[in-house]
Amino acid sequence: MLSIKDTISRIGRVIRHSQILKDSENKAIVKNSSNSKVNPQSTTNSYSPKVIQSIYKNLQPDDVKKFKPLYQDFQRKTYREFLEPLDMPTLKTFSEKTEYDIRSAKQAWTKKTSKNPRAILEQYMEDRRMFEIMMSTLIDLTPSHLKDIDHNNPAVLNNVILQQDQIASEYKLQVPAHNFHEIPIMPSPLTRENFYEYIYQLTHTNYHYKNSSSLQSGIIPQILLYTHKLTTHEFKEYRSTHTYNCLIHYFGSLKNQSTFARELLLVMKNDGHAYNVDTINSMIKMLSTHANIRGNTSTFGLVLKYLQLSARLNIEINLGTYSYIYSTIKNIHLKENFLKKMQDHGIPIPKSMMVKVLDDFAKTTTDYHEVINFIEKDLGYETWAIDSKFSNKVIYSQALHANANDAELEKFNIDEYTLLNLFSGIQRNVELQDKAFSMIRIYVEFSKESGRDFTKIPRIFQLISRQLITDLKDVRKIETLSYLLRCIIYEATQKLNLPIEVIDYGNGKRSLPENYKIVSRIVGRALQEVDAKITYVNENLKDVSIKPTSVLLDDQEIEIWNHLKLELEQPNSNKKEDLLLFKVIRSGQLPNGAAVELPHESIQQILSHTAAKISAHRNRERILRIDEGSDEYTKRQMVERGLMKNSGQST
Repeated sequence: MLSIKDTISRIGRVIRHSQILKDSENKAIVKNSSNSKVNPQSTTNSYSPKVIQSIYKNLQPDDVKKFKPLYQDFQRKTYREFLEPLDMPTLKTFSEKTEYDIRSAKQAWTKKTSKNPRAILEQYMEDRRMFEIMMSTLIDLTPSHLKDIDHNNPAVLNNVILQQDQIASEYKLQVPAHNFHEIPIMPSPLTRENFYEYIYQLTHTNYHYKNSSSLQSGIIPQILLYTHKLTTHEFKEYRSTHTYNCLIHYFGSLKNQSTFARELLLVMKNDGHAYNVDTINSMIKMLSTHANIRGNTSTFGLVLKYLQLSARLNIEINLGTYSYIYSTIKNIHLKENFLKKMQDHGIPIPKSMMVKVLDDFAKTTTDYHEVINFIEKDLGYETWAIDSKFSNKVIYSQALHANANDAELEKFNIDEYTLLNLFSGIQRNVELQDKAFSMIRIYVEFSKESGRDFTKIPRIFQLISRQLITDLKDVRKIETLSYLLRCIIYEATQKLNLPIEVIDYGNGKRSLPENYKIVSRIVGRALQEVDAKITYVNENLKDVSIKPTSVLLDDQEIEIWNHLKLELEQPNSNKKEDLLLFKVIRSGQLPNGAAVELPHESIQQILSHTAAKISAHRNRERILRIDEGSDEYTKRQMVERGLMKNSGQST
């Protein structure tokens, strides 16, 4: 206890003298910022929360616990309800959970991921038999027009790949990867075409608003199950092979619900819809996750089953099948065998697979020039520089292996994905110094040009935030860290056009702002740990009150931040040591002496308490859903959110 007490006292003495808006250096920032030109659109008028009135669901903790047997293992019970019309009680979802053989799975995983050359060779020998059976089946199933293609004839080769790309993209729609507002309204009147477009959007765009895409608490999985339940007859004529493929993609690939994804095949068949090559490819695609987890089942054995299913149903595979299978192979010797087999049979490598091969090669070198040489010589892709998928791989490699001089990294200014790859490389680079500052500086420079669409790359705010947390890990500078993180949340809110909504429950309780919740989920646990530390410091230190990262910036704080950014934009701002942002970040780094740590158990207790509150809220909703019935609950939610008509969807 004495050591904890001493630690808190020591932290308190430092924090009281280092608050970001009170020290002499930062007073200068405030003073100077009053003379700077600040964009009026960046003031608090556009950064004030919209208050939404709601009714508090008065279920006390004891009431919630009383219903625990109902909501325990809720996801499995949800799947059971969906699968009940099949009347197949032997399905795995209906069986009792069996004890998983963790020990053997762990041993298999350790062996599979070992970097030891001998272990890699042993794993190769162990997997080779099933791999060769799978490979032989794959070659036999490959249609003749995809074999014996002359690799020395670029015109023929490109024509085959182009035709395959056109076939593969026939049912693909151009939808954004991310959306930060309400999900689309269900079309009315419904047609087979617009219903597919609707389901495709829900399953291929990540809807961050109200965590709509979440498997555990989002409305999207509820809509998917409601519209595709065999007993929901009003949607039967609009369901199709393609909408079921979307569900397999969502539950199998995105949410790793492989058992349920396999059982969806039975629902699909019972509903009168035949499988196609996209169905087969979707099932194989989700096995790339299986190959990366601790499991006792051969991934190649599972691939073989889907290939055999394809053979029985006379479904013609395509080059996409090869690309998805390549993703399931983790052993470097087997990857080499796979590529050699394709070469021996004259099977073209599609562009999607070329990118994966490039990723594998890039892991073997620290020289980005070798990456370029591999693209041009080995892959034979001389015009790679105008293809962002390949040029950004080069940029990632350069950023990953750059030396302490980061000047070259700041000249790249191609597209949004360039920025994402650049930041990913910087974050993983062990040589670079002042990485958070470099990221913010490059971000500000990149933001100056109009037309930048940051909704494509929300992860950059995760990368910047996590790097700030790493660079300012000493708790004695936690207020500086909190302020800068709140600035990044402010930037994310502006660039992603996040809704700033607060729910007032009418009983003195309010929710956290929606923009904060969205960014918190993007950044992840690291941000929650910072807030837990702030909570601990505020509760244990007198006369110290640090704003949590969920608190919106006020006028003065926005003014300071805009001044810091404005200085970065100046043409004479090349010497980073003279920049105020650099000084602020550096002032938060205390190299002398070990970093002060807060009691680990206390921080974990705060995090557990926060997680328990989130879980309790989710369980309250589940109790209401059980009481109301899944279908009625989903329809009511859709009506309340303006996603469908009150009288039921018009068809």
